[in-house]
Amino acid sequence: MANPIVARSLDEIRFWSRIMKEHALFLSLGFTYEQKQLIDEANQFITLFERIEEKLSKFSVNSDPRQVQAFNNEVYQAAAAIWGYKRKVLGLTLRCEIRSNNFALLIDHTSREAAYFANRIKELNEGKLAPSPDTIIEENVFFLKIMGDHAKFIGHLLDPSERKLVEQAREFSHDFDQLMFQAVDLDSMRPQSETKPILSQFLNQNKVSVASLRDFKKTARELIEACRIKSNIHPLLADHTFREAERFLEIIDMFEASLIRN
Repeated sequence: MANPIVARSLDEIRFWSRIMKEHALFLSLGFTYEQKQLIDEANQFITLFERIEEKLSKFSVNSDPRQVQAFNNEVYQAAAAIWGYKRKVLGLTLRCEIRSNNFALLIDHTSREAAYFANRIKELNEGKLAPSPDTIIEENVFFLKIMGDHAKFIGHLLDPSERKLVEQAREFSHDFDQLMFQAVDLDSMRPQSETKPILSQFLNQNKVSVASLRDFKKTARELIEACRIKSNIHPLLADHTFREAERFLEIIDMFEASLIRN
């Protein structure tokens, strides 16, 4: 019988290692030609996470939990390292020591995801699997901000002449800012806010908005891949943001199932 910690570990690594590898690629594409050292570092992280993906393919849900735990430790170190790199780049950017095509918020956004990934792996190695009510709120605060950031990036990277799509992206940005602030309010009301009816309504409301944004991203991805709209959005970036919305929906489903069981 599959060990649930092993299964969840492999799933997290499969999803987030690809995300980290793509972050390194996107950052490297945003640097200018004279920022060769930062580009080389980004490329080293691409190679690092490709190796992690290769090692991952040798594991299964029936693998020895001790071997998976050791692998988790290795992945944790990689996630922590790319977090440090991203924070270094953010510092250089905010101090105007470098000027690139990477938005400061984009760099911060990718570093938050690296920290999230490292924390998830650490929790799994500590045997923490089942979500608790406070985890539900915290995870939604995290992902709602991520979704809001995506809407902002899409709005800024679309050609200004794509007025309808730009306006839709702004509307999504506003919607997710409001949802995030609402989640922060709920977080400040803990533990009294950790009731099943409140959390259930909270998840349902977020799920509707995330599904709508996911569909918008899917349409945008298809239009970008077909070269039917004008933008500076890399096709892989469009797919990247779509996959993260899908991931958030999966997590909401998991939390809803947990509330029903409890």
